[in-house]
Amino acid sequence: NRRFIVTEGLFHNHGDICKLNRIIELKERYKYRLILDDSHGLGTIHPRGTPGFYNIDTPKVDMYFAGMDKALGSTGGFCIGNKEITHHQTLSGAGYVFSASAPPFSCTAAQTALTLLEQNGKEYIEQLKNNSTLFRKLLSDKSGDRWNTGYNNLISPLIHLRFNDKLINDDIAEKYFDIISSEARKK
Repeated sequence: NRRFIVTEGLFHNHGDICKLNRIIELKERYKYRLILDDSHGLGTIHPRGTPGFYNIDTPKVDMYFAGMDKALGSTGGFCIGNKEITHHQTLSGAGYVFSASAPPFSCTAAQTALTLLEQNGKEYIEQLKNNSTLFRKLLSDKSGDRWNTGYNNLISPLIHLRFNDKLINDDIAEKYFDIISSEARKK
């Protein structure tokens, strides 16, 4: 079967959470394979990422991968799938992909982060959700309609600040970003 659905769990361009439950239905109905990049979802919306958020068994995702540079605070990434898929990936991948390993401290950092997520992940995620909700509220209270902070998933921790195009032109937007960046550098 060479038909694939490829998606992100938590879209990095807008912060929306994919509708993984619906995607799984389509995958099963049309006999596709599902490839899920959960680099932004793992450890931010659920300790097990997007499948955990929707209470979906991970094996329903044919190939699950994530970068360890986001919530795990490390380097590199990983890919999980059934034996057939991972074996094919190993044999077909370019030689340089498998020629260097991550430094031991990076592996230890990722392993520790995964252990902490397993032990305390629900509390961490709840705090992150509360912080994200508060941040959105403060933005809307202070700025009115000046900011556009996302579309569907108001609990998403990935918040992109975009000026409302109807209210602010590019020159004014650049001035605001200069003010914001200089304030951020002070702290």
